[in-house]
This record gives sequence, structure tokens and C-alpha cells, in this order.
Amino acid sequence: MRYIKIKTKKRCELIDISDEVEGIAENSGDKSKAILLFVPHTSAGVFINEGYDTDVGDDILRNLKKITEMAEFVHSEGNSDAHVKAALISNSLVVPIKENKLCLGRWQRVFFAEFDGPRERELIIQLLG
Repeated sequence: MRYIKIKTKKRCELIDISDEVEGIAENSGDKSKAILLFVPHTSAGVFINEGYDTDVGDDILRNLKKITEMAEFVHSEGNSDAHVKAALISNSLVVPIKENKLCLGRWQRVFFAEFDGPRERELIIQLLG
């Protein structure tokens, strides 16, 4: 198991972690067939989407904000929206590996999603054989 430390700077932001994850895949050896990414936090997540056009990430954050602005919360810590956003995005992801490379589509990138920052976060990575 490996860990990536992620230091976020904003309350809500998307951080492209593709290169770090790809580096782990490149050193995985020929036996690894997939890589599991897991976020052990309830107000952050991980997902794959377009990384070429930054407007896509901005659209995702803007629309998640709109969704949660309409919501009603009982949870009273002040970060209820962050928990809902993280649940919508998900806290885990499995990506196939072929020839020590992530099997991503042409425009796809792997993103860490922060919804209650700034914070120091952790991403757990497990290679699957």
C-alpha cells in the first residue's frame, strides 16, 4: 500500500493527481493489472474526468455547489455540503493498468476533489495483481 499526501489550498478545488498515480503504476511491475485509489475522508473524493479543458472542472464544482445550495441539512458542523459533494463524487476508484500505464482515455485525468479545505489530505493507493 502506498500513500500520497495532498495539501489543498481552497475550500473546494480539484487537483490533478494523474502524474503521481501514473508514476506508481509505472513502477508497479508486470504483475499489476489495476490500481485502487481510496480517499479516507468524508468530505473529499476522487474521480476521472476531462483534464484538457479546465472549464470542465470549473463546471463540476459550480454545479455541485448549486445542487447543495438547494439542499436542507440537519448535520450542524457547517460542512454538510462537503459531505454531500463527496458522496456524489465517490471516495474510491479502480483504474486498469496495461504495460505499467494507466488505461485512461485521450482526455481523461485523475482528480482529487476537496470540498472542505484547505487541509492536508491523504490518498491510499493499492496495486491489484
